[in-house]
Amino acid sequence: MSGKLICTQKQEKREEIKEFVVICQKLRGYPALGFLPLAFTLKRLSANENTMESKRQQKFAGVIQQDLAAIFQREGMNYLPNTLITITKVRVTPDLAIARIFLSFFNNTNTQQALQTIKLHANEIRYKLGARIKDQVRIIPQLEFFVDDTSEYVERMDKIFDKISKEDRQPETE
Repeated sequence: MSGKLICTQKQEKREEIKEFVVICQKLRGYPALGFLPLAFTLKRLSANENTMESKRQQKFAGVIQQDLAAIFQREGMNYLPNTLITITKVRVTPDLAIARIFLSFFNNTNTQQALQTIKLHANEIRYKLGARIKDQVRIIPQLEFFVDDTSEYVERMDKIFDKISKEDRQPETE
């Protein structure tokens, strides 16, 4: 039994090392991203490779992200006192009618409750956004808010890398 357990552990370690090698190979082509945490960079790379957004969608998402950031910076305390709200990502549908906004909350213990509070104020936020971008767009998109789990993903990947680096380096004999 213990022989099978050791083989399983070795196989898991090999898989983790393979994942690490793939990450390192991807990062070689992106030297400017070296200052970011490794897991965060990997998520960014995979997100950029899989998106099929048009330039128009990307520009529109950028405008929405900037203006919503200004709204949350000025009036975010009205919705959630003592909480910093960050817009990490905005995705827009091809018809520009729906904007999916990914938020992260700092200095807040209950993110789901914070998300529900923001969703309750979605119409008010949309109205304020419309007042800011009315001259740039034809329609003001419906806003859908989601919690961004990038920080949790980064923590999980960092734990995996720490686990790999702390394990004893034993030469494999087969």
